Amino acid sequence: MRLYSAKPSNCDRFAELPVEIVDLILTNLSKNDIISLRSTCRSYNAYFSQCLVRRIATESTTEKLLGYLQSAIKKCLHGVLALLLSEKRTIADLKTGLKETALHMAANENCAFAAHKLVEADANLEAVTKYGWTPLMEASRFGHEGIIKILVSARATVNYQGFHGWTALHLAIRFGHAKAAQVLLEAGANPNLQDNDRSSSGCGKVKAWGAV
Repeated sequence: MRLYSAKPSNCDRFAELPVEIVDLILTNLSKNDIISLRSTCRSYNAYFSQCLVRRIATESTTEKLLGYLQSAIKKCLHGVLALLLSEKRTIADLKTGLKETALHMAANENCAFAAHKLVEADANLEAVTKYGWTPLMEASRFGHEGIIKILVSARATVNYQGFHGWTALHLAIRFGHAKAAQVLLEAGANPNLQDNDRSSSGCGKVKAWGAV
């Protein structure tokens, strides 16, 4: 017999129980029940959220975890992301079918909080996607200077040459991101490296922008 159900009429009764008992009860409830409780019982709302994230981190498949990570990053659900990483640090380096990691996602979405948290969780700075991009290259391609600064401060390889021999600086220049190029140059990017077509990263164009 269940002492407490997930029905709204009984949810407030959780407020009468110590956390230890609530935790014991939650271990026998489904994810949907916990979600229902979280939305109706204000007294333990934060605690229900923690329990739900803990359950997700330990029970979900790799595919679902990546989905939760991507959603947390896209929707700026900083608390959820922090809880997921605290429960299971290894999820920082899970890869999608295209070999993207959460750090690639953070670079794409320009989410500085996620980038910081993932770096703190020792995420692989040099992870390469199916198309040869590192997180730093992704950030450079979109001109996200803040993410670039976080990654270079964490000692990401600035002059890594990926697909077609391009570097992060090649990409910043190719897509017209002058400020991103400036940050990369200050971090030691080599404007004279050539890609597979023997083209440099555009030193002349960088000079025209006043970046060097």
